[in-house]
Amino acid sequence: MAAGGDGKLNEMINGIGEKRNAARVGRIPLGTGNDFARTMGIPVDLEDAMDLIASGPTRPVDLV
Repeated sequence: MAAGGDGKLNEMINGIGEKRNAARVGRIPLGTGNDFARTMGIPVDLEDAMDLIASGPTRPVDLV
């Protein structure tokens, strides 16, 4: 789980490192811009985001 902004998500993904293909990441957008969350259609409302994590499907995302 990553709760924060795009910078926090970046730190978390970098920390996963070599295991990134086996990882599942839940995103709770609490940052200022939340560009990634907005692009992926993740709701900015805390409860809605948590509901999506609990019941929503996973999607692959390319990492640069």
